[in-house]
Amino acid sequence: MANGSYGPNSAEPAALGLYNGLVQIGKKRAGKSNSDRFLMESVVTKDTKLRTFIASSSTRKDIISSVYNVISDTVAGLEDSPLILVEDSIIKGSTLQRRIVDLLVRAGASRLFIVSSCPQLRFICPYGIEMASLGELLAFRAAVSLITKGGRQPFLDDIYAAAQTQQARIDSDTQFIPENLVQKIYDQSTYAEVSSEIGEHLRPPGWDGELFVLYPDVAGFRDSLGQKRDDACISGSYPESGGLRVLNQALLNYFEKSDAKAY
Repeated sequence: MANGSYGPNSAEPAALGLYNGLVQIGKKRAGKSNSDRFLMESVVTKDTKLRTFIASSSTRKDIISSVYNVISDTVAGLEDSPLILVEDSIIKGSTLQRRIVDLLVRAGASRLFIVSSCPQLRFICPYGIEMASLGELLAFRAAVSLITKGGRQPFLDDIYAAAQTQQARIDSDTQFIPENLVQKIYDQSTYAEVSSEIGEHLRPPGWDGELFVLYPDVAGFRDSLGQKRDDACISGSYPESGGLRVLNQALLNYFEKSDAKAY
């Protein structure tokens, strides 16, 4: 039996969709309903009065340590069965890394599948939501990690130099449209490789259980929406040149370890 759970309340529709999809797939394969093979419930509980994503960096760590809890008896009863945790999105990963995954593992989870209903959040968003720091994005950190693990620091040095050159043009020419250098970093790995590395970032130290992180791809996500929407934060396709100019500054801030906002 597989147990399905969802993280924030906003992930519940995605969890229901996944559950119904798994039941239908099983029914087609077996010729009968297999709903008894899947148990869906909220094994992760949250104090809804507290918001970790919008909290300041100085207070987020303290909030994360107290806002989530796990129903341990349910997790322990799974034994070796997989636990599927559905998230609406994975942006910074701090809540998963510092609290949820650790709680699930301590409760006895040995096979953990983290499913995001949104594709990897790869790029900063200057259009209303507070995502101005590349270094905070878990997907970006994973992509950089894959490059450094592969002994390719000189590639990152070249990207930094290119970002500096572009920034000089940006500062002197209001019409200059910079290249998306962040995309070049992602191009060094496959989508699946970045997902796998994200899993390693979320893995508790010393735990040798199975952990998989799954995302929909951008094309499939767009199809599911049924209409054109701005998706710069997942695709890097900004609707105007200002987004690329801000992205270049964010990349410089990352390399220079600056906490300054890119816009």
